[in-house]
Amino acid sequence: MKSTFLNYLITAAFTVLAAFTSCKNNNDYYNIDTVDVYVAGVSYSRATLWKNGVAKNLFDLGVATSVFVSDGDVYVAGWQCNELSICVAKLWKNGVSQELLYGSNNAEANSVFVVKVKVK
Repeated sequence: MKSTFLNYLITAAFTVLAAFTSCKNNNDYYNIDTVDVYVAGVSYSRATLWKNGVAKNLFDLGVATSVFVSDGDVYVAGWQCNELSICVAKLWKNGVSQELLYGSNNAEANSVFVVKVKVK
């Protein structure tokens, strides 16, 4: 009985020791400084893109609704109201805007996703 208790105690000690030594603090995995964080939105009626907390206004009287980063290119979807108060769906690639429609009717772009395909 004494040896059974001793075996149990040794096994428990090794289990606790293994648990403490195998758990390591992997701060790099969760460190926000190792990645770029992008957020699309609106600030003071201006479509805005934030990168790591720094705001960049894209345009007045509109909204940035979605952001997607692919191979270093930053794509932003959203909309902007023109001088006739018609909202025009837009796409920005690296800060350069492109109207998705001609602006004769209200339209919004709510999401952007990029898939790059190589065609042979």
